Parts: sequence; C-alpha cells; structure tokens
Amino acid sequence: MISGEQPLLTLIRRYRQAGILVDANVLILLFIGILDRSYIERFERTKSYTPEDFGALVQILQYFQRIIVTPHILTEVSNLVGRMHHDRRYAYFQVVRSLLITTPGQFIVDEQYRPAKLIVLEPEFYRLGLTDAGIIHCHSPRGLGHLAVHYDTEVPSFLASRRGPWRIGDQDRAVGGAASGRLLNRHAPTDR
Repeated sequence: MISGEQPLLTLIRRYRQAGILVDANVLILLFIGILDRSYIERFERTKSYTPEDFGALVQILQYFQRIIVTPHILTEVSNLVGRMHHDRRYAYFQVVRSLLITTPGQFIVDEQYRPAKLIVLEPEFYRLGLTDAGIIHCHSPRGLGHLAVHYDTEVPSFLASRRGPWRIGDQDRAVGGAASGRLLNRHAPTDR
C-alpha cells in the first residue's frame, strides 16, 4: 500500500482507468527488476535506482489498468540496453516481449502512437527532443490525459513553467518509502 499521501491517492483514483505513462528510464527499471532485482544496482542504466525503488514502482503501477508507452519510449528502452551482455540482453528482451504481448495477470502495456512528423512541429520539440515532446503531447488536452512517471526533471520542469492546464505533483513526496520518493515526478493535466 502506498503510504498515506492523499494527493497521490486522489491522482491514482482519477487516472486509474486512463492509465499511467512510463518514461524510458523508469520502464528500463521495471524490465530489469522483473528480470533480476539484484542486477538493478549493477546495470549502467539503472544503478541510480535500488531494489526498493523497483518495489515502489511495481506497487504504484499495480493501481493502474494500463501502462502507457509510445513507440519513441520503446525505441529508447531498446537502444539504452546496448551494452548489456548477450545472454542477459536476450533474457531482458524476453521480458520486454512478454509484457508487450500481454498475458493475463501481468501489466497491460498500451502503446500509443503520435507520428514524429506531427511531434516535430510542436515548439517543445526543440527544447525536449522527440521522445519527451511526444510524452507532453500524449498528455495535452488534445492528447490522452494520463498520469506519468518520469525520472528526468526536464519534462516536469517544462510543464511547471507553462501557464497551461497542467498539474504538477511534488517531486520530493515519498511514495512507498523514503528511498523511492526520488523515483517519481508526477504530472497530470487538470480538468478545465
């Protein structure tokens, strides 16, 4: 159970059915943790996390009916594990494959697509790049309105600087224990 953070619980209830968008670094944590929790602190892309962060992430994701990803996020997830040893890399991609081909009892991963040719027309593309601009527009009022788990501070900082219809959660709020408070930067559109 998530420690009694009422604002977070309110967001979870509000976005439970819509789903939660997970960025590449956090998605890699999920996949590596499913593969081998003990590898989290040894793998280059996840060594800033702990097994407790993974546990908190799983705990939070279980509240949502779907994990939302974009093709751009999945491309980063694939490319960022390039230095993994061949045998472990094969096992890692088996985890990725099994979650994308959803079986009962596992997380449902829902890939949502917005063409790059439209994302690059957005002004945010120049500041954030393709993947993160795509995340923002997956969240926009024109988009789908999901809650997001994003490790990088650039996207939440960008959203906080906008005067538009965005609601930014506290980045330092503890979720599932003090060690995992740094795991989540939450942002969600407000209703207008």
